Amino acid sequence: MASTDNQLSSRYAKAFLQVLNEIGKKDLEVFEQDLQTLQMLAQGEQGVFFASPLFSQEEKKLVLEKFCDAFHFQKESIAFIHALNENTHLSLLAEVAAFFTKERLAQENQIRVQLKTAYALESDQESRMTKIFETVFGKKVFIEKTVDPTLIGGISANVGGVVYDASIAGYLDRLEKQFNG
Repeated sequence: MASTDNQLSSRYAKAFLQVLNEIGKKDLEVFEQDLQTLQMLAQGEQGVFFASPLFSQEEKKLVLEKFCDAFHFQKESIAFIHALNENTHLSLLAEVAAFFTKERLAQENQIRVQLKTAYALESDQESRMTKIFETVFGKKVFIEKTVDPTLIGGISANVGGVVYDASIAGYLDRLEKQFNG
């Protein structure tokens, strides 16, 4: 089921991006932000409400409209969320948003790197890291920084789900696994 949900989420994200491209929308980050905000609907009590068969699609639609108005969503985002609701796929919002971001970045020849360091990076260090990643991946890089003192030293980078671990903690982990076989 998880694989099917991933496939469906990916298809929704690609279809939404394709529609936006076809109608000439250029600022795709606005729609990405709408999707990320919409994820609140799939969580907690709201998620239970939208997943419940006790409430009609019309009741859910009214709540969606109020939510979208409150956050000033783009009309295309509103149409998309209504399509998800009509097909009872609001539970996929988090995955759809993640796939949309991934597809948007790929379309724009960009990549997001989630970088963990033991200590905060200086601006010149961050610039060097950005240049290294841009050279390695041949794409424009956006770095999301996180400080994680448990790394002890070095860095850990997550690029599209692939983790590159050059931290002391990672090295010690690998060394321990080698000794314990």
